[in-house]
Amino acid sequence: MGQYDDGYENALDHLNSLESRYNTEKNRINNYQDSLRSSLEGYADQLGNYGIQDIDQVNNLSRSLDRRRQRFSEFDTPLSTDFSYSSGLFDQLDTDINNLRDQYNTEQNRISDFQNSLNQSGADWSTAVSGLDITDADQIAQLNRDIGQRLSDAGNFTSELDTNFDLTALNQAMRSATDLQSARDAELARIANAEASAMDTANWLSTSAGANQGYSLSQINAMQDRLDRQRADLTRFDSLLDFNYSDELAGLDSAQASLDELSGRRSNQINNLYADQGNLLAQINSTDLSNESGLRDLQAQIRQLQAQGNAFTGGRAGDLNSQISDLYNQSSDKLQQLYNRRSDLEAQAQDLLSANRDTEFLDLDQLAAVEDQFNTLNSQVSQYSASAAGDEISQLQALLGQNRSRLEQDAANVAAAQNSAASEITSQLDGSGNIISGNLPFNEFLTEEEYLALMRQQQEDEDTNPFLNPTFAASVGIRV
Repeated sequence: MGQYDDGYENALDHLNSLESRYNTEKNRINNYQDSLRSSLEGYADQLGNYGIQDIDQVNNLSRSLDRRRQRFSEFDTPLSTDFSYSSGLFDQLDTDINNLRDQYNTEQNRISDFQNSLNQSGADWSTAVSGLDITDADQIAQLNRDIGQRLSDAGNFTSELDTNFDLTALNQAMRSATDLQSARDAELARIANAEASAMDTANWLSTSAGANQGYSLSQINAMQDRLDRQRADLTRFDSLLDFNYSDELAGLDSAQASLDELSGRRSNQINNLYADQGNLLAQINSTDLSNESGLRDLQAQIRQLQAQGNAFTGGRAGDLNSQISDLYNQSSDKLQQLYNRRSDLEAQAQDLLSANRDTEFLDLDQLAAVEDQFNTLNSQVSQYSASAAGDEISQLQALLGQNRSRLEQDAANVAAAQNSAASEITSQLDGSGNIISGNLPFNEFLTEEEYLALMRQQQEDEDTNPFLNPTFAASVGIRV
C-alpha cells in the first residue's frame, strides 16, 4: 500500500508539474500573441496613415514587419496554438504594403511617362522650330502656344510624389520658338521703323524746305544728303518679310520737290542780288562825281545789298558777296575822288587867292582873265560842294568885286573925261569941220588928227592926272 501511495504521489506531482508547465507555456503563448497582435495592429495603424509619398516609411515598416515575421517564425511551443489572427494581420499588412508599393510604382511610372513625353515634345518642337524661319508666322505662333500649354501642363501636374520635372528640352524648344518670334518681331519693327523714319524724314524735309529762307547752301545740301540717304535706305531695303514702301517713296518725292523749289528760290534770290549789284554798278558809273548825296544813297543801297548777300553762304554766294564788296569799294573810291577833288579845289582857291591878293589890276582885261579863272573854279566849287574852299572863294569874290568896282568906276571917269573932251573938241569945229585953235595953244586951224596928236602929247605930260592917263583909257576901251 505504501508503495502504491508513493506511486500515486509521484503521479500526482507529475501531473501538477505538467499542469504548471502547461499554464506557464500557455501564459507565455498568450503574452506573445498579445504582444504580436499589438505590434501588428500598431503596424496597421501606421500603415493606414501612410500614402505613396511615404514610401520610405512604408519600406522601413516592411523591414520591421519582416523582422517581426522572422521572430514569429522562430517562436516554438509544444502546445497547439492558433496564430491565425496574427497570421492574418501579417497577410493584411503585406497586402496593404504591396498595394502602396503598387500605387507608388504606378504613380512613378505615370510621372516617368509624363517626363518622357515632355522630353519627346521638347525634342520634336526643337526640330520643328529649326525648320522654320521668320516668315512662318502661324507655325511660330502655334508652336509658342503648344509649348506654352505643355509647360503649363507640367506646372499643373499633380501627384502625391515629388515630380520635379526636367524641363530642359521643353525650355530649349520654347527659347528657340521665342527667339524665332523675337526675330520676326524685330524684323517687323525694322520694317516699321524704316517706314516711320522715311515718313518722318519726308515730312520734316517738306516742312523745313518750305520754311527755310535758302540762305545756307550747306543746310540745303545737308537736307538733300539726308533725303538721298533715306531714299537709298528704302531702295536697298531687303527683308524675308513682305513690305511696301511706295507711300514713303512718294513722300520722299514730294520732299524732293520742296527741296528743288527751295534751291530754285535760293537761285532766284541770288540772281536778283546779282542783278541789283549790276544795276548799282551801272548807277555808280553813271552818277556824276559831284553828286555826293546820290553816291551816298547808292552806298546805302550797297550796304543793304551787302546785308542781303551776307545772309547767303556757300556756292555762288561767295562770288556774289565779293562782287558786292568790290562794288562798295568802288563807291568808296568814287567818294574819295570827290573828297580829293574838293581838296584840290580848295588848294586851287588858295593858290588863286594867294596869286591875286596883292595884285594891282590895271585894266578890266587883266581882271577878266582872273575872273574867268574864278568863275570856272567857283562853278566847280559849287558843283562839287567844296565847302572847305568857301573862305577862299568869298575872299576872291570880294577881291575881284572890289577891283571890278574900282576899274569900272575908273572907266566911267575916263569916259566922262573923254566925253567932256569930245564936247570941247566939237565946240572948236567950224562949219567945215576944221578945228579952231580957240583956247588951244595954237591960233590956227588944225586937222582932227593933228589935234588928237596934240592932246596925246599933253596927256603924256600930265602923268599926275590918272583920268588922263592913256594906259588907263586904253584899259576901259577908249581911244584918246
